[in-house]
Amino acid sequence: MGLQQFLGPARVSVKEGFAYKFEFFAWTIIMPVMFVIFYFLWRAAFAYGGFTEIRGMTFSNLVTYYALTIIIATLTYSSVIEDLPMRIKKGKFAIDLVQPMGVILKYLSEFFGQRVMTVVMQVLPLTVLTFILLKPEVTLVNFILFVVSVLLACIMSFLLWFCIALLAFWMKEVQGVAMAVWGVTNMLRGSVVPLVFFPQAVQTALSYMPFPYLAFVPIQIFLGKLSLIGALGALAVQIFWILAILLIAKFILLRGVKLFTGAG
Repeated sequence: MGLQQFLGPARVSVKEGFAYKFEFFAWTIIMPVMFVIFYFLWRAAFAYGGFTEIRGMTFSNLVTYYALTIIIATLTYSSVIEDLPMRIKKGKFAIDLVQPMGVILKYLSEFFGQRVMTVVMQVLPLTVLTFILLKPEVTLVNFILFVVSVLLACIMSFLLWFCIALLAFWMKEVQGVAMAVWGVTNMLRGSVVPLVFFPQAVQTALSYMPFPYLAFVPIQIFLGKLSLIGALGALAVQIFWILAILLIAKFILLRGVKLFTGAG
């Protein structure tokens, strides 16, 4: 399969995104507001407690951390958890099966197409605001490694939600499961509080799971909390989890397709 074929669904997603711009414009306003709330909340906490840092994180580190969690959460969100179950429920998934592109690659291409509008309308404004207010110091090497790590985190997140969406072959409604998974994942990837605030035993246990690599680890790379060797090792772990979750997704898809075609 060539690059042009892979980019086909992505182009369609980009056009659809520009056709329905209201939601993107709304989040363009909401995301900076969320960031400003975090900014003043942590500034008050540091001022009241007289802290210079908390668990090795300065005021600038913490606010930058939360700005990046918002950005990464936006980039890793995938509508496949909504679209795919609906197509399976309505029988439209049969069309996906006869496409020249594999099902997983098709939805992955659409996912990256949707990210184009996300970057333009949501990520860039918040990034500019973060650098204006905080002026975070980041080396070129760490920034490049951070971008690569976020890209890998996007693929990991997509595959995780794809696996959940495939449960629609066996369940009439998967949104309840998706909400539960989202709540747990949001906590374990460090979006609610940085994982450095957790007990050391919990941090050690989480290091063997994929969740920290969806947000916490990429941010640690950006903040310079990992050495070059540590950052490269983190990227290798992300690639490992991508391959592992991909195998799981293919297994579930194969079983689901047999059930789907048998019922059809």
